[in-house]
Amino acid sequence: MTTPAGQPHPQPMVVVGCADTVSGRAALLFAAQEARARSAALRVVLAYQPSTDSDADYFEMNPDREREHYRQIAEQLCQPLTRPGQDTPTPDVVIEQGGAATVLLHACRDASMLVVGSGSHGFLARLTQTSTAARVLSEAQLPVVVVPAPPGGPSGSSRA
Repeated sequence: MTTPAGQPHPQPMVVVGCADTVSGRAALLFAAQEARARSAALRVVLAYQPSTDSDADYFEMNPDREREHYRQIAEQLCQPLTRPGQDTPTPDVVIEQGGAATVLLHACRDASMLVVGSGSHGFLARLTQTSTAARVLSEAQLPVVVVPAPPGGPSGSSRA
């Protein structure tokens, strides 16, 4: 089910930023567990920027194709949440073009909790990057949970 970001929900809702990273997948699983525990709706948000790499020519001519590409990524990331025998609510998937923090802050306006992955753990990255997690922590008007990559695994910003 896909709804516009910011559409009111009649029940408590957990919003999670969806990213194809180790910490992003950990955040998704944590959010699903929280939604189950709270009997809350689950909104999965994937923000994207227009392509600027070698795929740009492929997507530039058809923005719908790019959006569909990101919808498929979100669908794949949500598959572990919808296994038979689990009480996870069917995720409401929101795919928006824009900066991750901006899109997440908009999507969580009617939520009771926001969950994000921690991104990179490196010292240099912490000094030089303004992360999505840092921005939502400073601007969100609701509880925010930052989920790190599992211990002993690769950095939260690397793909598994």
